[in-house]
Amino acid sequence: MLKPIANGIYRVELPLAWPPWIVNSYIIDDSSLTLIDAGPGGEEALEILENALGELGYSIKELERIILTHAHIDHYGLGNTLTNFSSAKVFFHPYEKDRLLCRMDRYWKQNQKKICSFFDELDLPEEVLRHFHNLVSQYNNLALPFTSNQVRELSNRQKIHFDRFTLEVIHLPGHSPGHIALCDTKKRFIFSGDLLLLKSLPCPVIDLDWGSPWVQYKGLVAQLGSIKKLETLKVKQVFPGHWEPFNQTGYFINQFLMGTAKFQKEVLSLIGREEKTVYELTREAYGGMSDMAIFNYLPEMFGILSLLVFQGKLLAEVRGGKAFYWAT
Repeated sequence: MLKPIANGIYRVELPLAWPPWIVNSYIIDDSSLTLIDAGPGGEEALEILENALGELGYSIKELERIILTHAHIDHYGLGNTLTNFSSAKVFFHPYEKDRLLCRMDRYWKQNQKKICSFFDELDLPEEVLRHFHNLVSQYNNLALPFTSNQVRELSNRQKIHFDRFTLEVIHLPGHSPGHIALCDTKKRFIFSGDLLLLKSLPCPVIDLDWGSPWVQYKGLVAQLGSIKKLETLKVKQVFPGHWEPFNQTGYFINQFLMGTAKFQKEVLSLIGREEKTVYELTREAYGGMSDMAIFNYLPEMFGILSLLVFQGKLLAEVRGGKAFYWAT
């Protein structure tokens, strides 16, 4: 369904096969027809977006720009199909380029040894690793890669001009290294991607292709810095990657900061003076769930542990292929 949210800006809810079940794509009705985030691949999402454009009197072939807040499949998966139907160029931060130009299954095969070694450090059981591999296979076709002639890189503070306003690219890493937001600094609204959400505390995702070794990317450390940068922008309205737009930005920033601080205390309490792995701590923090369900919470735990190590509150060491954490 097409939902007007501002003058010439429309929100389209596209379906996901996993929580949070929908992702937002934004149409900017402009002399250069623009889409912010493309949603996941698949016929259903394509049909919904096609109908939404049709309500505005457009077809997909008239798209000129697709701007991606970050390279996760629920935000870019449909992009390849859209560029095949149009002459649209795809814009994103250069840190996301490797992901966007490579198939998930190909990356998995090329880097399987490194990926499995990292998951061994997390102390994951074999059945959880098999589950992850199945997910990679299942979602491959939801995110076909772009070709180099289709893409354009964006730089921090770059201006993107529209008929009614100008958006400034703000590099806000954390949820992914190349995560950006698009901000109108005069009218004080922002397309925030997954940096700040209405109904959950967004966390960095343990992903497949953010450099080697992965543990060098301290996603939650970066995200806290980005949240504080967002606070200085003093935006009045947020157009997020999931759920409804919202104002009262300061309240949600405080919720994120308080939630992160609370979880840090809980993890420190779980560790005590023992040595524990990521998997052990995730089991304790989210007890009563199957290993398959707990897999979804590993990124949050890994992010908090990396933050606590960064702050000097925990120490970490890899022994026998597994990473152990303990209090200082």
